[in-house]
Amino acid sequence: MEIRMELNERHGHGFQIRLVRGPVNKVYDDKPMNLYEAGAYANTLLEMVNKELGTAYTLNQVVKVPEDALTANASTDFGAARMLQDIRSKTFALSTPAQQDMKMMEVDGQEEAMLSARGVVLLCYLTWKDDGNEKAHEAVRRYCEYIAAHGCKGGASKLLAELDGLDKEAGVEWIRRTYAQNDVDNNGLIEYVMGVIA
Repeated sequence: MEIRMELNERHGHGFQIRLVRGPVNKVYDDKPMNLYEAGAYANTLLEMVNKELGTAYTLNQVVKVPEDALTANASTDFGAARMLQDIRSKTFALSTPAQQDMKMMEVDGQEEAMLSARGVVLLCYLTWKDDGNEKAHEAVRRYCEYIAAHGCKGGASKLLAELDGLDKEAGVEWIRRTYAQNDVDNNGLIEYVMGVIA
């Protein structure tokens, strides 16, 4: 499921909301909204969908804001301008860039799930959180060492303590944000993080 805060096509400015779930592709574009109004609308829509379907999606799991919508609205919408600056400066304090953590690929005639480097870190984190697996926690510690060595402020121990203190949803977002904020070599990261498991 996705809830997209897009450029309002009917009015040519402001935001519209698009709900995409399976065959459903519904647009809410009666009036152009600013970023904050669109965010509140998206939150209300998500609450309704979760209640109707019995799901527990969170905003950071399903809401997407395309950069072109931010660019088109940045001159008149302070929220859009701030988020666009956050993305372009690669600060990512207000946003997390969209990136696939897993994709399906055909290997030897069989379809298999292939994880991205960030997906590997997230899998280790969730394995530790859900199962208490110590090797997975060690892999997460090594992720903190890796990003500390590549520019993340605070040192590995402090970063791990910060991550350990978060609930699962906040921890997933923390990994996504720190991954985006730091200069990460995907292959080098996987080798370093997974070295403890091999």
